[in-house]
Amino acid sequence: MDQPSEEITRATFRNELLRSLPAGVLETVTATFAILIAEKVFNASPEAKELALVGGRGGLAASFAIVWVLAKFRRPLNQLVAWLNHAAGVCFGVAAIFPDHLWAFVAGCSLGMFWFGFQTPLLTTIYRENYPEAKRGQLYSLSALTRSASTILFAWVAGRWLDADLSHYRWLLWIFSACSFISGWLLWKVPCRHMGLGSGLGMEKAGLFRAFRWLRLDPVFRLFLVAYMILGLGNLVMDALRTEFLVNPAYGVKFSPSETAFQVALLTSVVPMAFKLLSAWPWGILFDRVSFIAVRTLLNVLFALSILVFFLGPGYGWWWAGAALLGLAYGGGNVVWNLWVTKLTSGDRVADYMSVHTFFTGLRGLLAPVIAFRCVGLLSIEHMAWVCSGLILAATALMLPEWRHARARQKPPLLEES
Repeated sequence: MDQPSEEITRATFRNELLRSLPAGVLETVTATFAILIAEKVFNASPEAKELALVGGRGGLAASFAIVWVLAKFRRPLNQLVAWLNHAAGVCFGVAAIFPDHLWAFVAGCSLGMFWFGFQTPLLTTIYRENYPEAKRGQLYSLSALTRSASTILFAWVAGRWLDADLSHYRWLLWIFSACSFISGWLLWKVPCRHMGLGSGLGMEKAGLFRAFRWLRLDPVFRLFLVAYMILGLGNLVMDALRTEFLVNPAYGVKFSPSETAFQVALLTSVVPMAFKLLSAWPWGILFDRVSFIAVRTLLNVLFALSILVFFLGPGYGWWWAGAALLGLAYGGGNVVWNLWVTKLTSGDRVADYMSVHTFFTGLRGLLAPVIAFRCVGLLSIEHMAWVCSGLILAATALMLPEWRHARARQKPPLLEES
């Protein structure tokens, strides 16, 4: 496809850079504050905690239908994404109106994050259309960098704020609502290029399950989806337990009551996001210049190490180290997860491929909290750390033969260096 004009790229990057600030605030919902508030304010059951976490992942699971929805919407793609952000703002606002009701809080957070997950394939299509191929990873990583900075600052301040008075959590919900509306407004301003009903996406003929045909037609895509499912389950199961590990006295972690919210925010948001911020730009360069599988393999090793160090470490320094390793992995994982299909397929297929990828991401995201909170009652958290890190390394082993086969086929687009 033709490369975007400099004006389109600049306008997209400018709005994405601004949008990264409210988006960074919203990342703290599932990373830190949903479980923290559920535990400390409501003393919520495991089922309520599971539901608080599954919204964004449910949105990813449902996102296979996003091209079909866009066809029915019959408006430019950026406008649909903007309205989905506004819908999230309404959900957080409803939770803020009823702050003393656990299920209003759970539903508001879960449904709010649902819409952000649902929009993901369309965002990847925007990046594919509006960023030049040679700099796509770098431009995306720069906005990811500012998003991480926003997450760090907000998690730090909000953690201290909640420690001062736990009732401030209701104001956090209003902040999440406002950030959703601001994000939607900025997406509305992103230029669209060949994204209407007449685009190459074939949306006028879009069927609800049309994207899944690529599972049958593209064996390489199918292989990587299987590998992603295995490593994703290993990663997400332990992610669901990070805040629980730090706030539940049953695991032996003890912070003073006046420091709990801040320490949890520090170890689940501030430290990981700081290292994500520091590493985002180098990862973007690697994505543009090095084979996808090489980058993915390095990331998988970092994710596995972060789990082992965090959950098996005997003290505070180990938790910091595990959080730092997680942040380094996040820095590249965010770039690769959002953009890898652009190395695998042509522009017309990006939305389809990404919607299938996000469907399976959402599916394992829905399963992960259930598996986590059920298995932790049967296995020790240490045993779970070993099992989940083993799954990540097993998925890596599944990918590596394709690297060798691709070299023998003279490096198809998935693996060739820029």
